[in-house]
Formats: sequence, C-alpha cells, structure tokens
Amino acid sequence: MLVGAATLLVSCRPVSRDGVPDPRCRVDAGDGNRPYYVGGTDARAEVDALLGELARARGEKVVEVGRRLVARGETAVPALEKALVSDDVALRANAAYFLGVLKDRRTIPALRRAATADADLTVRYEAAGALLELRDPSGFAVLIEGLLDADARRRAKCIDVLAERTHERFGYEPDADPADRAEAIGRWRAWLAVRARETAPATDVPPR
Repeated sequence: MLVGAATLLVSCRPVSRDGVPDPRCRVDAGDGNRPYYVGGTDARAEVDALLGELARARGEKVVEVGRRLVARGETAVPALEKALVSDDVALRANAAYFLGVLKDRRTIPALRRAATADADLTVRYEAAGALLELRDPSGFAVLIEGLLDADARRRAKCIDVLAERTHERFGYEPDADPADRAEAIGRWRAWLAVRARETAPATDVPPR
C-alpha cells in the first residue's frame, strides 16, 4: 500500500472537545501549506484499500473506483499524491487525473513535478491537465509540446485538453500531415508567448 499502516494508521478523534481537529488526524502538506485532514484509522484504511483497487483496476472499473476516492474528499488527497511517485505507471496517471478532479491546490507542486519530470509521457500529460483544472497555467507548455508526441493517441489527448481549456485548436489535428501539425504547433507556441506576456506581473518603473 502507498500509505503505510505503520506511519499513518493511528487512532484519533476527528474533533476534540474544544472543536479543534486532533493533530494525529493530519499529515504535512508541505510547501508551507496547512496539513491535510486524513481522518482516523478506519478512514485511512479505507483510502488505502481504494488505492489498492485503483492500482488493479482497468477500463470502467477505474472510473468507478476513482469516483469512490473522490467522494472521500481531502482524506484521499495525500494518498493520491503519494501515488504520483508509484512504480506503477497506470496508477501514477490515474492519480494525476483524480487529483485534478479533487482540485486541491496544495497538490500543485507535486503535479508540476509529475508534469515535467515523470519518465512516462502519459503521466506528464495527465498531470498537466490536472494543473489546468487547478487553474495553474504551467500545464499549457507541457501539453503544447505534447502535440509533437510520436503517438497520435497522446497527441489527440493533448489537443483535446487544450481545446477544452481555451476553445481554440489553431488548426491542429493529431492525424494531419507533419508539416501542417508543425505550423499549428507554431501558432500554439505563439499563443503561449503572448499569454505569458499578458499575464506577467507588472514591474514598477522607477521615476526619472
């Protein structure tokens, strides 16, 4: 299991008598963020079991198990974040996708790492799509470069996500002639450059 019983399964009360969540029901979220609330022993064991199911799931079963994980809300987030570094490629990709569904912005650093450094391209694209779900624009560059992918199915995934988020295609079709695709990718890169300039923070200009 990705979340080990020895390190995370503890007995705790969700809320103490004074209304403050028991600190043993929390795990560090890193990067200066508030900790994740992960519940007590039973809640963590149930999430672990669902992660195990997700690792074994295929086809429609992935969607079913993923919905059950998402229904756990915040308690599922740390386990899914740990799954981003699993040895199982399919589990990493599915974890990235469902983190996008959960939209917890504390996962942005982990998703950025997956989007830029994961050894598997599918995982990178899923993480990039999740970043866009979290309104983090760093996912755009990853998906635009994904339009160059040698696999037409992965190219199709990238353009579909880009089109969904921007309502643009710039003439890109995943099965088009390589020269036509290259021209369209040039338009995507130009769009990204303009967007970066338009969204760059303003700098103070010293008075003369």
